[in-house]
Amino acid sequence: MEEFLKLFDARDILLHVINALILLAAVTYFVYKPARKFMNERAARVKGQMDEAEALKRQAEAALGEAEAAHKAAEADVSRAQSEGATRAQASAEQILSAARQKAEETLAQALADANAMKAAAQEAIQGQALSMAVEIAEKMIGRELSQKDNDALAREFLTKVG
Repeated sequence: MEEFLKLFDARDILLHVINALILLAAVTYFVYKPARKFMNERAARVKGQMDEAEALKRQAEAALGEAEAAHKAAEADVSRAQSEGATRAQASAEQILSAARQKAEETLAQALADANAMKAAAQEAIQGQALSMAVEIAEKMIGRELSQKDNDALAREFLTKVG
């Protein structure tokens, strides 16, 4: 076993321990600290992106709420415009119908007035012809010409009988 212990010299062990400590210090300084710094920065960047995404999500939800409110308001406006249009169309239709009825009544009244005027004109013409025929008949029956006085008396008598 002595030979085995001769293989390990205290000075070699001490040098190995010092080398291991130097290596540990170098790895810590050149690898661990930069890696840790990189990981901390990356974590901060990811946290910032997550916060920004959350803020954007809240903004999007607010915009969606506003858009839905605007959509509902637009639907209400459309509905109101449709009902107003229907009301105006109904009023316009009633007005047109009323005007048509009034025009029809005026046309009917004018037609009745024209018919009455034509009837009166026809009655006058018939009465005039009847008077002249009555005078002719009376002249032929009497055999002489009637005077104006006789003519008027016959006309009155005929008109009272005819009517």
